[in-house]
Amino acid sequence: MYSVEEIFKKPQVFKFLKYFISHTVNEINNEYNMSFIKFVFNAEDIDLISDKLDLDNDNIRRGINILKRNIREYNANRNEDINYIKVNDTYKFFSLLNRIYEQVKNEKKASPNDLIRSIWLRMGANDLDDVNGFLKQQLDFLYGDRLFNNTYQVFEKDNNYKLVYDDSENEDCFETNNHLELSFINRDYKQGLEKEKYSLPVVHYAISYESEGPVCYIYGIQSLDNQRKDDSVKDYIKEYKKPLRNSKVSPEFVFTLKKFIDIIESYGITTIKVPLLQVFNYQYHEYLSKAIDRDYADYTKEEREKYEEMDKNGDLTSSVLCYLFTKKSYERFVDKEDVISKNKTERLIDTFMIMEEKYHNVEFLNEPFIEGDTLLVKVKKDEKVLRKAM
Repeated sequence: MYSVEEIFKKPQVFKFLKYFISHTVNEINNEYNMSFIKFVFNAEDIDLISDKLDLDNDNIRRGINILKRNIREYNANRNEDINYIKVNDTYKFFSLLNRIYEQVKNEKKASPNDLIRSIWLRMGANDLDDVNGFLKQQLDFLYGDRLFNNTYQVFEKDNNYKLVYDDSENEDCFETNNHLELSFINRDYKQGLEKEKYSLPVVHYAISYESEGPVCYIYGIQSLDNQRKDDSVKDYIKEYKKPLRNSKVSPEFVFTLKKFIDIIESYGITTIKVPLLQVFNYQYHEYLSKAIDRDYADYTKEEREKYEEMDKNGDLTSSVLCYLFTKKSYERFVDKEDVISKNKTERLIDTFMIMEEKYHNVEFLNEPFIEGDTLLVKVKKDEKVLRKAM
């Protein structure tokens, strides 16, 4: 373990530390409905850091005061309902976080500022006891996601349609950095003719190279709001949409998971880990629900009717667009924290169970929530089983 003084010998890390304290800590507490995220550093380390910073700077002073308050609360009046992020090695914490920041910035991925502020929403229960191990994994994910560093690749063909996959960055940083979307398109499809496209749910994933080899982490399967459901393609895939015995799971989710597993298996990835508990996720959606509910309530009945009519007539002013965004967020998030939580846990497990039952080419290696909060899955490589699955 390095001493905290090592931070001051590395200009880039020290520069990042100042950014984290002056911006990230303040934004988490005051602007982004995430005041429940509380970092607890060694008190002596924070005192040494304070001596090196300009406390006349309002943002730095507020950030330091927040961190000192967290330490006092943790040591004296600890609330057992709060999940504290305990940082035992301050130098390693800022060194790893700075490397993540620089990696994202250099590859021109999603905003590194957004990532550093939101990455904590990905933490599992075990990560709270080893935050630096968590950051090391997130750095590995940034290196590993190059596996699918291409878009619009043909996966399967037949006489009428082809199935393609498109690897994209997530718009926000609350989930993993990337998602993969599968789509059916007409074989005569020309770039730009989106009308003949049928979008399947996306898979939020990350790749890590571990002692057992490459591992694919699957954090969720989700239908996006902008996905297309062209009728001509819909008729073609109706055989895949036969109702399942488990009404909680859409056949499209099972089909998507099957094809995604086929893709990663073609890259030699046969180990899947499914994290099922992000400890801050429920609280975040509770806070988000209340914030959006307040924003939506600010619109009077007359304003809503006015903006709805303007939208119907195509008069999309900035005020109308702002209202439509708030309305869409209201419908998507308000009082939905329980549904979102179930989608990330129970429905995800159910999807894998149906996948195991229907295609027989995956095997559960543990009992989720009984033997840990991560579902471990092995993709079977037996060629006879794989042919049967197809």
